[in-house]
Amino acid sequence: MELLYVKNQTQRQSQSQKLKLTAEMRESLALLQMPLVELQQRVEEAVMENPVLEYDGDDSQEDPMFSDCALGDDGESYQDTETALEIVKMFSLDSCAPGARQPFYGDQENFNPYATLSAEDTFTDCLLRQLGERKVDRTIGRICSYIIQDLTEKGYLGSSVEELSRHFGLPVEKIKEAVKIIQTMQPPGVGAANITECLLLQLGRCTECDAAMVKEIIEKYLGLLSENKIQVIANRLGISLQAAEKMCDFIRGLNPIPSRGFQTDRSGGYVIPEAAICKDGQGGFFIRNNEKAFPHLRISEFYQKLLLEENDRETLLYLKDKTKQASFLIKQLSSRKSTVLRVLEKIVELQKDYFEHGVSCLKPMSIAEVADRLHLHQSTVSRAISGKYVVCSSGTVSIKSLFTSKIRSRGKEDCFSSLQIKETIRSLIEHENKSAPLSDQKITRSLQEKGIDISRRTVAKYRYEMEIPAAEKRKMYQ
Repeated sequence: MELLYVKNQTQRQSQSQKLKLTAEMRESLALLQMPLVELQQRVEEAVMENPVLEYDGDDSQEDPMFSDCALGDDGESYQDTETALEIVKMFSLDSCAPGARQPFYGDQENFNPYATLSAEDTFTDCLLRQLGERKVDRTIGRICSYIIQDLTEKGYLGSSVEELSRHFGLPVEKIKEAVKIIQTMQPPGVGAANITECLLLQLGRCTECDAAMVKEIIEKYLGLLSENKIQVIANRLGISLQAAEKMCDFIRGLNPIPSRGFQTDRSGGYVIPEAAICKDGQGGFFIRNNEKAFPHLRISEFYQKLLLEENDRETLLYLKDKTKQASFLIKQLSSRKSTVLRVLEKIVELQKDYFEHGVSCLKPMSIAEVADRLHLHQSTVSRAISGKYVVCSSGTVSIKSLFTSKIRSRGKEDCFSSLQIKETIRSLIEHENKSAPLSDQKITRSLQEKGIDISRRTVAKYRYEMEIPAAEKRKMYQ
């Protein structure tokens, strides 16, 4: 074998730190992200699977069908030691090798039919799973993850590229790269800035039409299409009515709401608030946790005693393993509760005026800002607010809705939140002359006169998000 000498070849040794998520850490992050409805389901499955786990307190969430036969009048279990020991041995024999950690969910051999009733993947879950299958660098992956969780319920970008650039402190080109990755995911049209871009993204994946002509209709004549003025479109394009109708039918077949058909709320149709924001009578506020809905667990005293008295090695290993799993779950539930409470306390501190006076006083606030103040990672705060709600003077509101982007005031240091601006736009439209409604340009001018530095395109975007039609469609004829 011939060895070649490479000039100036050197060897370097370096140290680096990498965080590898263990199964326990992943489970902890999953618990933090779960809303109460989903958390209750997860805990109920854990209690059914782990014999040493039981609900703590009088309000334990036991199946009412078995509540009468589970406890005697004195509150003691009807189970005797011999029966309990047989149950433990039975579980132990069906398990893996002695001392091996049991999976949190049953496998095919221990199939639980109730597991099929768990909540289906949400729109966000679907996109995050696709992201996990892509090979992207760490920075792009972090941006993509944030954008996915920031999408509107319809699947459009929740923040503009410029806003995201300021949020991450990164060049616009880097943000556009991340957005482009999301826009290549399924379903087609996800991550678009507006309906025009959404339809164009879907058009880009089609090969069965005259793309150039259809693109022109989408870019220039969507308004005419919505009013079914097909002849006008045909005249402007210089094509026959039949050709125009065919193209317009194709556009109507596209999906203007990418999230359609997906579950967009992790709670599965109803919500349980995490807490209530209440006045304390001294001009301040306090947070009252929803203790009744939050699952409180403990390790069964009966099995603790059995663990000390049992001599069978296989049974002892099984009990120790189940006790370890139970202790971990109890600890992580406490950690979840503490983290969510910390985040809520900081939100109440920053948004005191909102809780006092309502939406018009909601200040701009970002996840990064709250994370910095609490010395937490942004992803931790994002998980802590995901799919969660609080009760306050404004009703039951999504915690995530309290985070809004900034739009600067002209000539001032103050900033307006996007929600404040939306409410201002809504107010302007409600009080407009119905026979001569305000165009987006006039609304923009009015906002600029109030010191809000905003573009007409942003006004149109906010109006669309509020599902308010354009001025021409709002016009009422005498």
